[in-house]
Amino acid sequence: MAQSKTKTYSITEMANACGVSVSSMRSQLLKRGFKPAKTGENNSKLYNDKAFKTMRDYYRSKAKSSSNRQPQTTRSELIESKNAQIEQLQREVELLTAQLHTKDKQIDAMTALAESNAQLTAQAHTLDASHRLEDSSTTSQNESKTASEEPHGLFWRIFH
Repeated sequence: MAQSKTKTYSITEMANACGVSVSSMRSQLLKRGFKPAKTGENNSKLYNDKAFKTMRDYYRSKAKSSSNRQPQTTRSELIESKNAQIEQLQREVELLTAQLHTKDKQIDAMTALAESNAQLTAQAHTLDASHRLEDSSTTSQNESKTASEEPHGLFWRIFH
């Protein structure tokens, strides 16, 4: 019976292929219960192809799942971010306060204009009323003059 030759890998070769440290690879192999297929030169432990593929798949899936996670922010980064946000909000409050003062000044100016308009309207009504009185008194004086200028009445004119 022919013995099939399978490739064997040392812990260092597997760690380099997976991009991890040798100690991480060794602890994962022990944790998963893999036993060395044979012992190489200098008593190095060599593992079969099945162990290599299992560990390669494990570290690939671990890399994918860790890339999905967002990096954790440190306390100082969080404080810095919040301070920047506070400064931005303070600038916004200052801008809105300045706009509010401008609007208040505009409202005061419009109120003053409305008051002067009301005064002018009242004066115009007063002048109009006084002119109407003068016109009515002038008209009544003119009527009385025309009546007094005619010494004779209507009957006199008819019969004479």
